[in-house]
Amino acid sequence: MVTGPGSADPGIDRFVRELAAIDDHAHPIPLEWEPPPDRDRPIFPYDHPLPVRMRPTNPEYLDAWRALWDYEHDDFDDGHLRTLIDKKQQVQAAEGDNYHSWVLDRITIETMLAVDSFPQPSFPAPRFRWLAFDDWLMWPVPAVDQKPITSRYAEQMAQACRQAGVHCPPPTLDDYVHTVLAPVLDRQKADGAVGLKFHTPYYRPIDFAEVPVSLARELYRRASDSGITIDEHRHVEDYLFAIIAAKAAELDLPIQMHTGQGPRHRFENKGSNPMLMEAAVVAAPDTRFLMLHAGWPFAKEAVASLSQPNVFLDISGSSVHLYARNLAGIVRDALEWFPEKILYGTDAFSDTAHAFMSSTEPRSNFLHGWEEKAWLLDRTAREAIALALTDMLRDRVIRAGDVDRLATMIMRGNAIDLYHL
Repeated sequence: MVTGPGSADPGIDRFVRELAAIDDHAHPIPLEWEPPPDRDRPIFPYDHPLPVRMRPTNPEYLDAWRALWDYEHDDFDDGHLRTLIDKKQQVQAAEGDNYHSWVLDRITIETMLAVDSFPQPSFPAPRFRWLAFDDWLMWPVPAVDQKPITSRYAEQMAQACRQAGVHCPPPTLDDYVHTVLAPVLDRQKADGAVGLKFHTPYYRPIDFAEVPVSLARELYRRASDSGITIDEHRHVEDYLFAIIAAKAAELDLPIQMHTGQGPRHRFENKGSNPMLMEAAVVAAPDTRFLMLHAGWPFAKEAVASLSQPNVFLDISGSSVHLYARNLAGIVRDALEWFPEKILYGTDAFSDTAHAFMSSTEPRSNFLHGWEEKAWLLDRTAREAIALALTDMLRDRVIRAGDVDRLATMIMRGNAIDLYHL
């Protein structure tokens, strides 16, 4: 039975809520990496602005706390929150090594794809799979005026060079590609990576262009000698991104690309429009690209990019900015366009991950961890999917027999196909 406008059909809602999901993009981190709880200040807001959904007094956190830790109150009283900190720590201690899987069970997530620079023992397969974070591979040499976020890549590059047994940076661009870049990608595949992830719009637009190898080689040489500017360095990045994309196709690894809004202070949205990726996508027809976060606020452009045969779309992170009703419109657009190309995800993140992307120090917000965000963002995604399917059924765009199939595709089937899970 389909209900009136504005609400999801109860049967559809129940089916979507009970589906064991595959979260195709999230940022869980080991417990020991998070700042310890501050009992004197259970909630420690950041100074920079946050979307309403992510503000620490968002009342939806009360629902998450009730679902995960059996919170008995309907307020943010410090005394009550100190008791809640104790409850969460008790669960962590009782569950031990099984804690992270226990969290997934509470949210009905079968598998979470976790983004990191290397696989974490705290998140073992098959409940957790690894996505390799690889922006740093485009920074074998620095720019003289680079940003703090890219300056951090030097340590990873130095470690990769040591592992390869070569000087850092290698003497030529070709040496770098053959002795460091390609072996790193081979090793990531061997270590269990199911895909690669780039957050490029945090430091430059995603308009990767074709660059002659002669120009890339010359700029690499100059960077090691007299230095190059950030604008010149982009040509090196463009060239290396094409090399990485070709290698990803060889290894059968999809590339996740951050598109749309990001939490970084003064983030430049215009550089994150999925349409900016079109040239790179066309130039690498054998590489599968996933546009993350529904591209919001460029959701129409993100959906339109699905006309490229090697482009896919996920809705992770869009629920950070949008409530279910608005997100449902994006889901419906994608379902009406290419239903086999839209994926569910949460983008659940810790305060440590948020601080890194925002270039600030992490604060102690023990009760706003990736666990609580996963619960909140999962609920929003499921509500949006149920609303979209209800509206499509009401409008006779689909038939009743299509609902379960489409819901299963979004929540798990498309991820299984894309990442070969």
